[in-house]
Amino acid sequence: MELLEGQLKNCHISMRGYERIKKVAKTICIMDGEHKVKAAHMIEAMSYRNLDFLNEVILYD
Repeated sequence: MELLEGQLKNCHISMRGYERIKKVAKTICIMDGEHKVKAAHMIEAMSYRNLDFLNEVILYD
């Protein structure tokens, strides 16, 4: 969570984005058969958010 909180403090993500990333990370964690969200799950969830951002830029630019 510290990784995500650092991004939030640096104003790279909103509170809504923060909550969405946490939910996606939890889903990834469950799919991996884990009980606790790890840094790898957070990184993967953030990478999906970046892909969504890039798709918006490409589609609407």
